[in-house]
Parts: sequence; C-alpha cells; structure tokens
Amino acid sequence: MPENAQIKSVPMIVNVAKWTQTDFRKKARSSNKLQMISISYSHYCEFARFALLVDKVEFEELKCAPGQHILPTLALRYGGETPAISESAAMYKVGKEGEAKAKAEKAARSTATPVAVAPDGSVYVDSWDIAKSTGLARCDEGLRKLLDEGVGIDARHAAYFYLLQDRNIPLFHEMGGINDSWEWRTIWNFGLKHHVTKLLGGTFLVSDAAAKDVALARLRDTFRRIDDEHLRGKKGDYLSGGDAPGLGDVALAALAAPIVLPGRNYGGKYRGVFDRLLEGEAELRGIVEEFRATAVGRHCLMVYERHRPLAEGVAA
Repeated sequence: MPENAQIKSVPMIVNVAKWTQTDFRKKARSSNKLQMISISYSHYCEFARFALLVDKVEFEELKCAPGQHILPTLALRYGGETPAISESAAMYKVGKEGEAKAKAEKAARSTATPVAVAPDGSVYVDSWDIAKSTGLARCDEGLRKLLDEGVGIDARHAAYFYLLQDRNIPLFHEMGGINDSWEWRTIWNFGLKHHVTKLLGGTFLVSDAAAKDVALARLRDTFRRIDDEHLRGKKGDYLSGGDAPGLGDVALAALAAPIVLPGRNYGGKYRGVFDRLLEGEAELRGIVEEFRATAVGRHCLMVYERHRPLAEGVAA
C-alpha cells in the first residue's frame, strides 16, 4: 500500500494522539525504563504491574482513569512502523445463558490497556505479554485458560455489578478522581465520570441480577477447578514449584482480586473505597468472605500479603 494511502486510512483520532501525546518509545530509550500505560483499577493492568514489581523490573507507569487512557494508548500502539494491536484484549459481558461474549472487540483491541514499550523498542501489547517479558516462572496453559475465560471475566462482572449500583456510584466516581493529574481530575469531576458510569453500567448489566448470579456460579465452579487441577498438586507454597511466585501465582492473585479484595490490591490505593463498599453491601460482604475462604482465595491473599508492595503514600 502506498505510504499516503496508509496515512489516509488511519482514523483522525490516531493522528491527534500522535500529535498531542508523549512519545513513549523515545521516553523508554532515554530513561532506560519500560513505559506502561494502564487504567489504574483494571485487574488486568494490576496483573502486569504486579508481575513487574515481583521481578523488580524498573518501569514508569501512566495510570489513567477510564477515558483518559485512549489518546496515550493510541499514540503508543500506532507510534511504530506497524500497529501494535492486542489480539486478546476485549471487553466481555456475561449473559444469562452463561456465555462470555466479546463486545466491541475491534475498538477494545486498539485502545486496550495495559500496553508497554521497553527501552529496546519492544512493544508488549497486553497484560500477559508484559508479564511474560519478566523472568518469572511461566504459567501453565491450562491455568491461563481458566483465568482468562473464567476468573478474569466473572470476578470483574460481579464486582462491577455492586460497585455501579446507584447507591455506590459516588464510590466509583471517587476511584476515578484518585489520579495524579489535576487536569484530569477536573475533566473527570465535571462530567466525564457520568458518561463512563453509563457505559460500564450497560456493559456489566447492573440492572440484571440474574446475569450477576450466572457470573458468580461460573466463578465458584472455576475456583473449584483451579483447586482440583492446580493448587492441590503444587509443591510448596507456589504454583511455580519454587520458593517465589511465578506468573501463575501473580495472575491468579490479580485476576481473582476483584472478588477476594485483598488489602494490598492496587497497592492499597483504593482500600478505603472497597472497605466502605463492603460496609454498605451486606450481600457482597458475604460473597467476598465466601471466596476468601476457598483455596484460590487463600492463595490470592497469601500472594498479595507476601509480595505486593504498598503504593507510594499508602500507610501500612
């Protein structure tokens, strides 16, 4: 394809992103540190972040609220000779029939977080790609399938069902306002938060308790399978088989965290929000206690307690 044709085929928003956003490839080279773009409270972003922290990788992170991530993500994904598009990242929602269906898959791939670039120019297009760039012991493919197709989808769905109920929306808005950029806090608080809330409420079917119940039933079954097929046969404390957590341990902890709510999740940054959510939601509190008591829940809590450092400024 001629060069001009390629340029014309790129949506205008991509060009706007390139013109206005940081050149993360250049920043990675000059700082000699991996650069990652994330949504602060995405559990898949937490997985990538946790893996980098456990492996003591030096990195810098642009932590965004939903919506804030779009332009920098496009700038990084389309900033090279060929687009760095995620083949796995998509938004899912759970239907009553128990099927997890991809929604707006194409759009989600181009703006999905996390995405990262290393000092050598390598672009890691999703959380697993970032995590696998570390030296942590690899994850069993059977476990990864259970995490991606079960735990990651269903734990998020159940958590958002409660967080996005009308009575709890102020807590969700507070999470979006916990941001390093005062400019973004202003944009968020002056209207964007309402738009994002409406979009996510539709995605996670907050008016459909039956869909939430399906997600929880699937999650209970997946937790039992992980216990039967992986945790019971492990040697020592970790799925890695060694004396330190591997990718399987970190992925399991991070992707189960929305329904287990370890205190050090996200480095404790949103602990106060989650504590108030549980105080006001007796049903959710019972569900969290149920999942914490499972083998998977106990493993999640152990990995977080031993290995997740607190975020800067968070008291122990």
